[in-house]
Amino acid sequence: MANTVADLIDEAFIDLAVIQPGETISADMLANAFRMINQLISSWSSERLVNPNQTHGNFTPVAGTSSYTFGAGGTFNTAAVPVQVTGWSQSSGNFSNGGKIISYDEFRTKTLNATARRSVLAELVTCDQNYPLMAIEMFPVPDTSPGTLRLDYYMVMTAFAATSTTVNLPPAYEQALHFNLAVAMAPQYARSGGVTPELAANAQNSKAVIVQKNADILGIGQAQQAA
Repeated sequence: MANTVADLIDEAFIDLAVIQPGETISADMLANAFRMINQLISSWSSERLVNPNQTHGNFTPVAGTSSYTFGAGGTFNTAAVPVQVTGWSQSSGNFSNGGKIISYDEFRTKTLNATARRSVLAELVTCDQNYPLMAIEMFPVPDTSPGTLRLDYYMVMTAFAATSTTVNLPPAYEQALHFNLAVAMAPQYARSGGVTPELAANAQNSKAVIVQKNADILGIGQAQQAA
């Protein structure tokens, strides 16, 4: 049977020994915990190795235009608010190019003395990683028939709509959510002594499972995770 948000909240209170299995919490406690679990979801959105919303999108540059907005409602429109753009590739006909997104500082440095010119394919792409609408700039200025620009990015995790919402997240997220929610609620609800070592370890280890899985998928090593 699928868990609802309320089920995860109950588990978090059980983790804190505030209630026992089968007992219920008050409406005020439920509302407070619901707000905190959505705060946790929002926080995890900014962590690339926890956020499951890694995606790729195809966008169409316009000849003669090097600057675009990126995000929900931008000239490069996305289904949800992007958190970070990590890479790019561009193809036109039989030709392609690509690379990592660089900072605006690096972009300006590398293009400072560049002559004004156009090219079908970009050599550099920068993004200011702003919120909620980002700025994207390409160099050189796109020439005729610039083809398709493919961006690699991840989006915000969707907040739960209600405590009755069925949790639909990848494997390991439910366990990590209720353990980490319990830790987040501990200052308000934990008994004398605060977070137990067991609960702290469960919260850390359950989240680490997600981090390791996403690191393996993205090919990010331990040294890069620590950076």
